[in-house]
Amino acid sequence: MSNSITYHLLVVGLENAVDAALVTAKLEEVPGVYYAHASAQAGRCVVDADGDTCDPTQLTTVLALAGYPAEVEY
Repeated sequence: MSNSITYHLLVVGLENAVDAALVTAKLEEVPGVYYAHASAQAGRCVVDADGDTCDPTQLTTVLALAGYPAEVEY
């Protein structure tokens, strides 16, 4: 059985709908991610994932490589 967890990320450079769509798509490519939603207005995204196969470091690394540095909000 999976261990569902929700991560909240603060994303630098998330300025418009195109950025939000790209960030969402990149996050949804990460193994174990069930759902991602990025908001340009908030500069944040929410990610629902399997906590056993996806950790927040994977998420922030994928975004940094795409040009969107991010940090997990605790």
